[in-house]
Amino acid sequence: MEITSYEINGTTIYKTDNELYWRLVHDGRNILSLTESQDTIETIHTIFVARTEIECLDEIERLGLTFLEKPKIYENLVDSYLDNIHGDIDDIPDNNI
Repeated sequence: MEITSYEINGTTIYKTDNELYWRLVHDGRNILSLTESQDTIETIHTIFVARTEIECLDEIERLGLTFLEKPKIYENLVDSYLDNIHGDIDDIPDNNI
């Protein structure tokens, strides 16, 4: 469970190893990612690595972080996609969604 860093053009990049751990990525206010993974992550944002999800949730609470809300454009893209597949989403009975 190691986080290393390096610089590119004056920007610090943080990198995790490829062991299976919970990884919390945040910008100091918002949670950008919370996953259990063994993939290497490289980011300019703060990374917190822990053995359990509870440890990450404790860190979220300690720092007062919040989850980002999905932007309205995301909702519009999803609605548009569903409309293209099923027609107007408002015309579909609830039991078919």
